[in-house]
Amino acid sequence: MDPFSISAGCLGLVATITKVSTSITAFVKDLRQTRRDLDNVSRELTSLKTILELLLEDDKTPTVILPESMATHVSGILSNCDIVVLDTEKCLAKYKQDSLSRRISWVASGRDDIAKLLRELESYKSALELGLDMLQL
Repeated sequence: MDPFSISAGCLGLVATITKVSTSITAFVKDLRQTRRDLDNVSRELTSLKTILELLLEDDKTPTVILPESMATHVSGILSNCDIVVLDTEKCLAKYKQDSLSRRISWVASGRDDIAKLLRELESYKSALELGLDMLQL
């Protein structure tokens, strides 16, 4: 796996995370009862962004060499992270309608939708953390 593609994946995902983080902030301002549900997502996205920035930094360090098999896994994890982050944005758009039904819909299913996405994001972030720790060894 070309390190360039990992760098490109990291950079793209950092940009997507920044965009979705802005969407989350706007969503919470508009529908305040979602704050508690989306705070965890925001923290997870910030943590993931930090890991991606560390991976980018390691990629620039000539002494850090990513084994081929690990590079393949990291690339797959980055792709999956991107899907989850984009699904988070789609979820927010789904509940963005201006009405009382939006609040009811959020309570009925929005929380569960976000919780599922958060669990996926946590697992991918943990896998990247593990990979990053292995690189340091």
